[in-house]
Amino acid sequence: MLYGTETCPYCIQARAYLRERAIPFIDRNVDSSDQGRRDFASLGKQAVPVILVGDRLLTGFNKKHLDAALDQVGYSDAR
Repeated sequence: MLYGTETCPYCIQARAYLRERAIPFIDRNVDSSDQGRRDFASLGKQAVPVILVGDRLLTGFNKKHLDAALDQVGYSDAR
């Protein structure tokens, strides 16, 4: 699950990175979706992107951290 906006450059990079590696994800826009906004608010975070991978909550887009989280849930071959 990725919580982000359409204009955030880090959100755009995170989406592209996940798509390049054919990692399935749900994309929640916190600007235009009431459900996305509510779900994001319940996480208690202020900045986007927020990426949920398994039970890990990642704030921001960091390839190294995202790869480690993906490896942990079995996407190690995705790189």
